[in-house]
This record gives sequence, structure tokens and C-alpha cells, in this order.
Amino acid sequence: MEATWTKMRDGAWGVRVPGAPPAAGASVAVVRKDGTVSTVTVDRVVWSGDRVAICRVRSERRTAPAGRAARSDRSCHTDGNCSSVCDPRTCPCGDGSWFRCC
Repeated sequence: MEATWTKMRDGAWGVRVPGAPPAAGASVAVVRKDGTVSTVTVDRVVWSGDRVAICRVRSERRTAPAGRAARSDRSCHTDGNCSSVCDPRTCPCGDGSWFRCC
């Protein structure tokens, strides 16, 4: 089944699946507008009709793409003056200690 992403009423992302509604636990290939394809697992069917089903998907913990550090792993590029580069709550000082700016 080839599905597309759709925004749910509660603001979460779900999938729009053409054809018969998939069963809970089914794997579905989802195509983004840019053509990339990912596989998700159906949690439950929220609505179905007119040869299409709207499904909630199981959330999976996402990691930062290869080559990109997670926010907490970023270091400052201004020798401890982090306020101009990143979130001061998550940026290390020049001596490696963590601080919180006021």
C-alpha cells in the first residue's frame, strides 16, 4: 500500500491510505511530497470511506540524521559566549561546564 501523510484533527501526523483499510500493525509505505518514501506501522484506523482510510501511526523514536549532531551535542563557537549561537540552557561554557544565562 502506498500512502501519503495527512494532518490529524489533534495536530498529530497520520496517513491517508487508498483502498481497503489496513489492519492495526500493518506496515505502510508513505510517500512525501518530495518523493521520499518511509515505512510506518498503523496503530489504528480512525476513519474509512470512499476507498480511503485515515490512520494513526505508531510513533517511533527518531534520531538525528547521520552527520548532524543532536542539539545537546552542539558546542559553542564563540569561546563560551553561547547566547549568540545556541540555546544558553544547553550550550557548554569554554571550560566545559554547563551554565544558564539570565
